[in-house]
Formats: sequence, C-alpha cells, structure tokens
Amino acid sequence: MVSKLAIYERRLHLYQDYLQFATEVAREAGKIMQGNFVFDMTREWKKDGTPLTVTDTTINQLVVERVNASFPGHAVLGEEQSHANDSRFLWVCDPVDGTIPFSHGLSISTFSLALVEDGVPVVGVVLDPFQKLFYSATLEQPTMVNGSRVQVNDSTSLAKQIVVLEGFAYVGKIWSQLKTLGAFPSTFLSFIFGAKQIASGQAGGAVFGYSFPWDAAALKILVEQAGGKTSDLDGHEQRYDRQTNGFVCSNGKIHDQLLEMIRSARAQT
Repeated sequence: MVSKLAIYERRLHLYQDYLQFATEVAREAGKIMQGNFVFDMTREWKKDGTPLTVTDTTINQLVVERVNASFPGHAVLGEEQSHANDSRFLWVCDPVDGTIPFSHGLSISTFSLALVEDGVPVVGVVLDPFQKLFYSATLEQPTMVNGSRVQVNDSTSLAKQIVVLEGFAYVGKIWSQLKTLGAFPSTFLSFIFGAKQIASGQAGGAVFGYSFPWDAAALKILVEQAGGKTSDLDGHEQRYDRQTNGFVCSNGKIHDQLLEMIRSARAQT
C-alpha cells in the first residue's frame, strides 16, 4: 500500500517537473516578446476588433510544439491556437496578454501559462518580460516572484486598494462604487498584468467579465497559493478547461465586497 507521504512526494516531484517545463517555455516566450517589441509594429485585426501580432501567433505555436514534444498526451488551449485531445491535462495559454498596449508601443503585457488537471489549475506561471518579474506556483508550492515567496495583503477595506476591472457592461457602475469607497479602480488593457499584483500584495482585487479561461487559469493558482481567494462572478468555483463565468480574485478579505458590488451593478443594468 502506497503511503500518503509517498503520494505527496510523487505529486511534488511531478508538479516540479511541470513547473520547470513552464518556466523554460516562459523564458522563450519572454525573449520573443522583447525581441519583437518595436514602435509601430505590424498588426492585424481579429473579428472581435482586437489586434493580433506575429508575437501572439509565434508564442502560441511555440507552446503547442513544446507541449507536444514533452507531454504528447496533454492538450493545449491557447488564445490563438489549440491542440485538442481527451487528456485530463490541459495547458492553458495566453501568449500575449495585453496585445493592445504591446502592439501600440506600451510595455504593459505578460505571458501566461497554466497546467489544468480535470478543470483545476495545478501549475501556473506569469512572466512580465519588461519589468523582469516571474510569478510561479503549484498546488504543492507557494507563490514565488523571482524566487522569493510572496503573499496577498491583509487589508479588510477597499480604501486605497487597487482593483483591476475589465470586460463587462456594468464596469462603470462598479468603478463608481469603488471610487466612493476610496479605492483605486484601474484598467491596464492587460488583465493579467494588473491582477498578478494581487498575489504579491500591491493590489487588492480584480474583476474580469469575459469568459476566456486563458485570462484566469494561471491567476487562480497564483492568487490562492499566495493566500488569496478566487471565484466566478457569482462567487462559485468553476472549471478552467472551458469558457468561464468571468473571474474574481482578491486578497480574500475583500472578496465578498467585490461580489456584492457585482450583484448591485447587475441589478442596475
């Protein structure tokens, strides 16, 4: 009979291997982002009106190729390219979160990659190649930034807290509520760029109104392993291997306040 300790050690080793893989891919992605970052870069426009650059497609293809080579039984869900199969393991990738600022000469963007097992993120990394910040976590390891452990802040008040908002019809109503309470509502046109700061304590919360799992999968594990809380827009747990019901993450202490703001804003819409 296999002991609990042996199972834990096996999982720890396995997640460490996955994290090492994700770290190496992130380093490659970061070099591509930095190398392609030029003023007035060429961009195309997708059907939803958002820009697409060669950096997005190159990095997404890189992730697919690296996963196929290292873990041929795993699947990939990327914003620009996916590789589907029936695996329990899915690598969820946002090759360039923040393509709008990136393609307009603003260094506000990140690379994000998470390994999702049966719908649950178990490994997550986010790289900001311009500020040289690398966030990482696994289910068996705490959130680290450049090798140092970080934690969410312990504020119970929204006052003086940065709260990142993106992608919903009632954003203006939440923005107004936050301002009234003395918070600093913010949008960076790169949700992960702003929301990653929750894990390291500089921001208090974030609300994402879209249904894209690649904008939330890595953040879920990074924020939770730093002591914070995540949920969908209704306060429930959800899977991250499919479309989501938005995403909310926070230091945990202000989470219910954010959910109440969402409910109130919806009721007024």
